[in-house]
Amino acid sequence: MKIAVFGGSFDPPHLGHLSVAEHLLTHDLADDVWFLPVKKHAFGKYVSLDDHRLTMLHALIEGKEHMHIATHELENEDTSYTYQTLLELKKQFPDHIFTFVMGADNLLDFTKWYQYEKLLADFSIWVFPRVGYQLSPLQPEMSVIKNMEPIEVSSTQIKKLLSNGQPVNHLVPKAIAEYISQFMLYSNV
Repeated sequence: MKIAVFGGSFDPPHLGHLSVAEHLLTHDLADDVWFLPVKKHAFGKYVSLDDHRLTMLHALIEGKEHMHIATHELENEDTSYTYQTLLELKKQFPDHIFTFVMGADNLLDFTKWYQYEKLLADFSIWVFPRVGYQLSPLQPEMSVIKNMEPIEVSSTQIKKLLSNGQPVNHLVPKAIAEYISQFMLYSNV
């Protein structure tokens, strides 16, 4: 099977994330999309509690075929590194072909990623376009996802709206908006 491993903090997950996954599936770029939420961000970026992000991810993909959540990094107490996680997945599922999926916002700092050269040597990477970010510099083994509208929404944008008391119902599924409200997430970010 062709597995697209979609990594990120998903803090919160939003309709842009869902759009990327649906595009990969409907254009036969992947048989399954596995969302891979990070536990500890390698660059020290703050992320909300695992349980909150996991619950919201489940709400994002509820009822969606061929979309799953890989909790490998959440189960690791140490800082997670994409290359190590992909090697672990490849060892655990040797019959699958894994491709990593990331947004264009990661391109500028990609060469700072742990073992980035080995990551490029051992795995393909798909890059999805994002509003406000160039699709460069592309490294070998990176491909831009074709025929895809740039993703406009970001988790940072959602947090900013929420901290200003503005609605985000147009950017996240209803269940996620209700969950955020219930637990008052991002109200003082």
